[in-house]
Amino acid sequence: MIGATEAAAAVSRPFFLYCNPDDALSKVTRSRRVLENPSIDKLNLYVGPMTLAGSTRLQASTALMLAAGAALFRVDPTPLLEFLDRLDTGFLIPFIEEEAAIYARGEYVLYETSHYGITILTDTTERAPTFSLPGFENLQDPPRRPSPSYLCMSEAADGASAWRDILLREPITLEWEELVPVPGRQRLSGFDFSRNARAHRQALLGGIRQHVFLIERRGARLEMQLGTHRAGVEVSSLHPLFEHLLLKMLLNMHSTLLMGRLGRYESNLMTWVRPSNMKLVDRAIRYVAYLLARDGIRVSYEEIAYRCFEKNAAHTQFVVIEDVLPDLEFPIWGQPFKGAVSSGALGFPKVPAHSPSRSKFSWRIPICAAHWPV
Repeated sequence: MIGATEAAAAVSRPFFLYCNPDDALSKVTRSRRVLENPSIDKLNLYVGPMTLAGSTRLQASTALMLAAGAALFRVDPTPLLEFLDRLDTGFLIPFIEEEAAIYARGEYVLYETSHYGITILTDTTERAPTFSLPGFENLQDPPRRPSPSYLCMSEAADGASAWRDILLREPITLEWEELVPVPGRQRLSGFDFSRNARAHRQALLGGIRQHVFLIERRGARLEMQLGTHRAGVEVSSLHPLFEHLLLKMLLNMHSTLLMGRLGRYESNLMTWVRPSNMKLVDRAIRYVAYLLARDGIRVSYEEIAYRCFEKNAAHTQFVVIEDVLPDLEFPIWGQPFKGAVSSGALGFPKVPAHSPSRSKFSWRIPICAAHWPV
């Protein structure tokens, strides 16, 4: 994003919206260049620490969407803020419990809509990097593995129509020669979110059950239905931007809390982080150090880093905190994990109720537990 902004600044005067304090960003060379560039208009939307540390999909993206959208549509956000003050989100509880239970049983979810495609697509795809889940499967991949959830645009006859319904325009893809296999139009066509998605998914799942989570605009109401659970919110007073922002926040709460029920974070730390770059390696090291220190275990940054890189060399797909923490905890406490460890459905591990790790480290998942398939 910084590179794109700097390139734009060479030929125009772009805006740069961000959610970090200036004094923190000024310590980073690339960020400081933006702050000091007179050709870039800066808009600081600092909202404090993220609810889930390191995950900008919650407050930061909401603030950015609100600021940019309000400027684009020239609408006052006050009605949305007043609406949220009056809203009781307790109706989400049974949906959170039900979707978490579905995954724990080894079953799957199909989000279905004709009206809210872009908002549902955003939340469901963001779950993959945040909680180390398999991303949406592509029909062009021979060894397809189903993602926990998928999207179905119920009124779209084919994949191309579904993308138009989601974006309200034709998709704009990158056809650069070196990138075509990833963001090109051909690859995009393999994601079929049309009404055919239900059949595609069921064929892939075989006899495993797929539950439909319906989120739709019916009259003046935003309505949700999952199994026997139904709920709705009257949204006719909201601008369309605020209606989608409301659903974004509801889905963010829903998905974050259901993943918490499945052990995908501890406290407010993303404990299922994959070290795909140096920033994430550093973050994982600091998270491990913090959690160990909280339990009275002192291990140096360097020692944790060595363990991370040892694991990375041995496993191409590993979750730093869940794989590294047990190695550092149990040898120090002289309490190696004992007892049978079974993998829950879809790789969610089940820790024995009376394991020696539960009393002091009740949230820990041992290294031998299986992960959600990737």
